[in-house]
Amino acid sequence: MSDLVDVPFHQPANPELEGEIELGPEVEAQGLVARVGMQPVPAPLDVAPGLDPDSALAKRLAHRSFRLWLVPHSFSVVRRNGLREPTFASLEVRYLSDGRTCSVQGLFPQPQYLRAGELTFESSIHADGSVTAGIGDTQGVESDLAGMHVAASSALGGSLRLRASVEVPVVSAVGIGGDNCEWCFGELGGSLLGKDIRCWSLVVLPRRQRELKIEMRLRVTHRLAFFASRMDTDWVAVSAALPQ
Repeated sequence: MSDLVDVPFHQPANPELEGEIELGPEVEAQGLVARVGMQPVPAPLDVAPGLDPDSALAKRLAHRSFRLWLVPHSFSVVRRNGLREPTFASLEVRYLSDGRTCSVQGLFPQPQYLRAGELTFESSIHADGSVTAGIGDTQGVESDLAGMHVAASSALGGSLRLRASVEVPVVSAVGIGGDNCEWCFGELGGSLLGKDIRCWSLVVLPRRQRELKIEMRLRVTHRLAFFASRMDTDWVAVSAALPQ
């Protein structure tokens, strides 16, 4: 299977309120597709290079029953034909736990990073389990985990700094504490067309779990001339192996 799969938008988000505006041939109404990354590779944070094994954070991450994973997601909106411009997109994610522990502990980009264009963000995971925006005192080897730059510090019980640069619009993100989450991206009147958008979640899972089953759905608001409408994709099933 290819890592990237095109998924069609086909149904209005609110069919009882919205209908297609007939301003051209039918092919223009079907011109947008979602391109979704189908093979995410989660990374366990307890094996981050440079993390002091004697630090409080390392000991917390080495819990014998649970493990904290950095799970990447990616998508873009592609126009195959027509003139429609996508101006807003959201990614909904469900982590299927089958009754086992599954809890989202962090979302990146976080909602406080509100700006349009290229976005560089940094957050730190501390020994008490908290996730804060901004940088910490992290000196040492920086490595790549699940597409993010990760640096470890032994100061104050230990911390991990997560850093990435992504070209994204205005961001909101919700879902902390549950087993599903959602990111929303809007371009302040511009277009999201052809932009690769990446986001990550921090998820607590049982240490012995070998696979994470995921369902994703995208919603897009698009415009043609002065008229806007919204469409959804179906839920897309994804399976991510959890390397041990």
